[in-house]
Amino acid sequence: MLTFRGLSVVWPLYVLTAMGASISTFDLPARQALVPTLVPREHLPNAISMNAIMFQTASVVGPSLGGIVIAAAGVGWVYVVNTLSFGCVIAALVMMRGVSGMPVREAHDPSTRCRGARPERA
Repeated sequence: MLTFRGLSVVWPLYVLTAMGASISTFDLPARQALVPTLVPREHLPNAISMNAIMFQTASVVGPSLGGIVIAAAGVGWVYVVNTLSFGCVIAALVMMRGVSGMPVREAHDPSTRCRGARPERA
């Protein structure tokens, strides 16, 4: 809204940047913690790699598309497109069902892990 109205002072940008940085402090660890709850353990390395590829691609493609939108429609419309993209992500997260919140772990007996590490006493 500030961009569409014609920003005349800088302090709102500082406030919004501080708020965005504060939210990002919790956002990235939460996203990284979500992957193990959604993916079986045997597919976890691939899921982590795909997640990293997604972030790297977004860091290149996003600004490129932003430049095209700025050239075609103006700076304010970049914020509108960004808001719509975040809305799609939030809608996808809301539609997720059946996620327990805890990663699935294989059941194992701790005594079998250590067998052979020390000789058993008679």
